[in-house]
Amino acid sequence: MNVLEHVNEDAEALRKLARAVRPGGRILLWVPGYMQFYGDFDRKVGHATRFTPQTLRAAVERAGLEIEALRPVNFLGGIAWWVARATRTRSL
Repeated sequence: MNVLEHVNEDAEALRKLARAVRPGGRILLWVPGYMQFYGDFDRKVGHATRFTPQTLRAAVERAGLEIEALRPVNFLGGIAWWVARATRTRSL
C-alpha cells in the first residue's frame, strides 16, 4: 500500500514483489491516482508518479501479472481536493 508510486521502474518492482508471494497468492495495490493531482505533497514525500486505472493496468501487465479487480477508490474525494486546491490558488 502506497509504495509503487515511489518507484520509477514500477513493472520491475511488481515482478520482484510477485516472486516474494506464495504461488497462488495475491498482491493488493493501493496507489494515489491521477497525475492532475500531483503536487508539492507528492514531491515532498518522494512520489515518482500517480496512476490512472489505465497506467496501473499497463504496469501490472508489463510485469506479467493478472488483474483480478481494478477500480478507483475515493474519486469524489479527489475532485473535492482539486476544487479546494484551485480555489486556494486563485485566492493567493
